[in-house]
Amino acid sequence: LSPGKAGRAAGIVGAVSTVRRYLDEMWKVCGAGGQTDRAARQAHIDAWEARERGNPEWIADRAFTHTERLAIAASISIYADLGWPLTDDTLRAVFRAAQEDKAKRLEATGIDESKLPEYTFGATYLANFRSEFADYVGKYKASNIGPARCRSASREVHAAWFALISATFARLRARALDSDDALVPASWTYETPNDLPGAQTLNFDEVGHSSNAGRRKVWAAQGASGTGMRHSFTETGGDNNPFHVTSVIVTDGDGDIPVPAVLGHANSSIPAGEAGTVGEGDLAGIDVDGTGIGCYVTRTGSMLMTVIPHYFQFLIAALARKGLGKAGGGGRCCVLYFDGHASHFTPEGLKLLIDNYIFPICLPGHTSIWAQPNDAGGNASHKQVLADATAEWFANHRPLPGDSPADSKLRIEDFNGIYCSAWRRWLKRLSEDKLRTGTNAVLSGWRVTGLYPFNPNCVKWVAAVNGIGQRDALASGGAEGLPPLEVIDVPLPAARGMQLRLQEMPVAFWLPVHGAAEVRPAAGGASGGGSAGGGDGAG
Repeated sequence: LSPGKAGRAAGIVGAVSTVRRYLDEMWKVCGAGGQTDRAARQAHIDAWEARERGNPEWIADRAFTHTERLAIAASISIYADLGWPLTDDTLRAVFRAAQEDKAKRLEATGIDESKLPEYTFGATYLANFRSEFADYVGKYKASNIGPARCRSASREVHAAWFALISATFARLRARALDSDDALVPASWTYETPNDLPGAQTLNFDEVGHSSNAGRRKVWAAQGASGTGMRHSFTETGGDNNPFHVTSVIVTDGDGDIPVPAVLGHANSSIPAGEAGTVGEGDLAGIDVDGTGIGCYVTRTGSMLMTVIPHYFQFLIAALARKGLGKAGGGGRCCVLYFDGHASHFTPEGLKLLIDNYIFPICLPGHTSIWAQPNDAGGNASHKQVLADATAEWFANHRPLPGDSPADSKLRIEDFNGIYCSAWRRWLKRLSEDKLRTGTNAVLSGWRVTGLYPFNPNCVKWVAAVNGIGQRDALASGGAEGLPPLEVIDVPLPAARGMQLRLQEMPVAFWLPVHGAAEVRPAAGGASGGGSAGGGDGAG
């Protein structure tokens, strides 16, 4: 065959001279005295073809094979889970470094890589890379996390936490069987966490609200973001947050809300660390009779140690109306999970709970993101409904030309009314979702954190331990050889075997009369517990 016919027969389309150059180059690689190592020959051909074609986009594609790009995508996925996601600039640097590393390996082929056109891996290349490996990488808004949280997502903390819960139930059961022990009633018949009904498994947490946060997307003219302003504006009372409000939410393992919310209003005139007197202005707009929503006032609206005993009294009374706790009359004991914020720990408040058959268990420090049910579902759902209700209020109070700005300003009584409306809407949504699908945002939070049904191999903990929890181990090389945790979905009721294995762990338990439960290490065992020193550092 002539060179042209030979090229066409091989699927090469081009001028005869191009084909001749291909054949000449192939002879250099494969002919007498040519490269004998297959990898070296392929590297020589790849580099020569890139130089010959001279198309930057094609060069970028040829700079890495599919397998090499896949390896980069997989690496990004792994390291992002460890708390190190990449920006566009960092990803470009990764590509450039990988390309330089590959060029060094090609030096043995005798190809002058400096003759290759330089490629900058622009926005189009990155977009195509993301599309090609959509199962591995994506672009998302990033949240901040500190090293202390990363270290808390360890196998040791994970094991100690679920062992503590099992030990708590075993200890309470032992005390209930002791007729001389008045602290735990005989009605505590629960040997394992899954023996306790979901309605008696509780979590309380505070949620901060801003009247200007959570604005939703709006319909606007096509290309509005491409105008000189690069924004679509919604006219409201302004972009400043007029006041901060905290709401205290209690959920249960059945996906219900057994206790009305309590709003914490801010008043800058109140001394720091002290609780103020709730006035008529603080209660204005709250449908107390219809919703049961309560209120407290502090300098910032946040929970304080001076407020928590009063809140626990509110919680006990609300649970009693549902027949729970000592005051409920039926001896239906409860467990109350909460994070380790310092405001939660006062002897008066904790004793008040225990005396009313509500036994507190504090989460391990710095783990609430993946360990607290409310943080894993209920809080986000609640904030979304409230944001929608707030946006509706602003839409209905948009000032017209000539109106006074005060007419559209959100006041405390307005927010209270909005909150009551959103509260009713949220309860209705949770009920309808549960009736229609068998689950809702609150139930999901309990399930993925493994607290109800009780499941140490739950989604959130497994993801945390396998992800950011490997940060320090990876840096020291200690993660090698450790098999990843696997999610085991435990149905109701959970298998007793898992509980027995956890109870056999060498962890001793102590429940003081005036404090929260803590784990003390047995000989050769792992230790747990800690102190409530602020943030959500737990005991």
